[in-house]
Amino acid sequence: MVRRSSTENFERIAHLTDRVVLKQADLLDQLSLIKIMEEFQPDEIYNLAAMSFVPTSWNQPMLTGEFTAIGVTRVLEAMRQICPKARFYQASSSEMFGKVREVPQTELTAFHPRSPYGAAKAYGHYITVNYRESYNLFAVSGILFNHESPRRGREFCDPENQRWRGPHQARLGTRSAHGQPGFPTRLGICRRLRPGHVDDAPTAATG
Repeated sequence: MVRRSSTENFERIAHLTDRVVLKQADLLDQLSLIKIMEEFQPDEIYNLAAMSFVPTSWNQPMLTGEFTAIGVTRVLEAMRQICPKARFYQASSSEMFGKVREVPQTELTAFHPRSPYGAAKAYGHYITVNYRESYNLFAVSGILFNHESPRRGREFCDPENQRWRGPHQARLGTRSAHGQPGFPTRLGICRRLRPGHVDDAPTAATG
C-alpha cells in the first residue's frame, strides 16, 4: 500500500516493483483502508508507515499524531471489520523509551517519550495491545532501534549512513550520544507472525 503522490518516488524499492502490486490508500482515509482490505483479504498486515523523522514531528505535531498514532487505529479498525482473522504487525520504536529509566532497555522498560513522534508511537503501540485484548485479534508490535541501509533517506545522517553515501561533509549533533545501528538484512522483521506468540512486544536491535 502506498500513498498517492503527484510524483512517484519508488527509487528505494525499484528492485521489487516487478514482484509486488502497489495499491493506493492513505492512513488518513478510513474508507481507502477498508476498500483495500476488502479487495485483497490479507492474511498478514505489516504497518511500517509513520511520519518518522523526529525533528519534523516538532514542526508538524498534529499531522504526526494523525499518521503515526491515529493511523494505526484506522488500520486496526479496518482489519477488525473486514478481515479479523488476519495477523497484524505494528512497527514500534525505541523513541518510545525517550528519557530512559534503565540501560539497556528491555520489553519491560517504562516509556517516557520526548518528542511528538515518540508519543505518537507509544499510542500506536498501546492501541495495538488494546485491540488485541479487547477484540481477540492477532495484533503484535516489535520495538525497533535504529536501522541503517544504503536505501535509507539522506535526512537520517547517522555516521554509518554517511560511510555508504561517500565523502560528503555533514554537521551532526552531540558527540556524547551512543548507539549502534542494525542492518535491516540482519534485523528483518523480528519474528514471523505465527499463532501462539501474541502476548509480548519484542525489542529488536543488532550490534
